Amino acid sequence: MNWNRIASFLFAKPSRVKMVKVCPHCGSTKIKLPPAGMDLKMTMRDYCQNCKFRGNFATVEECKLEDFRKRINK
Repeated sequence: MNWNRIASFLFAKPSRVKMVKVCPHCGSTKIKLPPAGMDLKMTMRDYCQNCKFRGNFATVEECKLEDFRKRINK
């Protein structure tokens, strides 16, 4: 067995790709995250400060942000 290969697989450093939340309506990254509540019923949805949309937001790699914005503007 090649122990170096096994060790490099098991102890590989995770890639540091930066992910950002993007509004699916306007493409803004100005997303306000509400404080976490004690119960799922108490928590509020994320909020776009640009277009006032509340709901679920896409999580996109920062390097692919412009491609995502082009797709939603079509």
